[in-house]
Amino acid sequence: HGAGPGIVSANSIEDAEAYAAMLTDEGFAAEAIHSKQGKRQRAAALERLRTGEIRALVHVALLAEGVDLPWLRWICLRRKVQARVRFLQEIGRVFRVDPDADSPWGPKTEGVVLDPHLLLGQYGLVTLEAIGEALEEAAAIDAEEVERNAGEARPLKEDEVIALDQLRSYLADLHAELTFEGIIKASERYATGYQGWRLAEISEKQVKAIKRASWATCHAEEEYRPALQQLVKIPYALNKGEASDLLDVLWGGSRWARTYIDNARGRYRNHVQWHLRRGIPIPTAKTIKTAGKGGRKLGSEA
Repeated sequence: HGAGPGIVSANSIEDAEAYAAMLTDEGFAAEAIHSKQGKRQRAAALERLRTGEIRALVHVALLAEGVDLPWLRWICLRRKVQARVRFLQEIGRVFRVDPDADSPWGPKTEGVVLDPHLLLGQYGLVTLEAIGEALEEAAAIDAEEVERNAGEARPLKEDEVIALDQLRSYLADLHAELTFEGIIKASERYATGYQGWRLAEISEKQVKAIKRASWATCHAEEEYRPALQQLVKIPYALNKGEASDLLDVLWGGSRWARTYIDNARGRYRNHVQWHLRRGIPIPTAKTIKTAGKGGRKLGSEA
């Protein structure tokens, strides 16, 4: 799909190297690019991609922000990007006009997005108008990144990006499971229709509500408690919908609410039993700690 140079996202440095090797073995020349490589090595890899020596670069988050690659022709979103800002930065890489009239790939007339997780639909980018507005937003975000990076603030590191995405995915899985079990009652207000409100920035009212409800984390099952405790410490890393989900989990999943519902059913189901039956991935201690670093950075900027 798509001719010319492209990039593929990965879940970790190890995943990037393994996937690049797999593509190469399949006859699709690819290399991994990540933060453990030196600047010269990364620059050389980008040049090999631009000139057609290789077909793709597999990256973690290195190409997500502050990089201008107008000659890119396609992008594959293998990793599910949870943050809207980062998602817009990723797709913005491929939707730029290439001013190079002598490009070995000829005039750039389109940008191809391979979207196996249907993220475009999730973020409401289902019309040309919506995509156009999103690209303008992505350009503005990049400009802000450059301005911030000129001062004391630093961009998120690769491991922080991945850790935050994993923590958000954990929250989404846990919320879905609690809703499925009837411990969280799904709001009829948001049951149908496009839920674009979820993508907005977290409100100060939600931040205060999360802080007030942080005590409820002590009632979570032991295996699930550390991730929830980290989430309440980094509310600015969440969007409006994720903040709403976290509040649902804190209140609906607290001990008194859970016991009330379970007693009414004549049964007791705890989080650990759900984990064993349905396999909710629980973030590791390293992931939780790393996400906290990135989340606090977002919070200080907000």
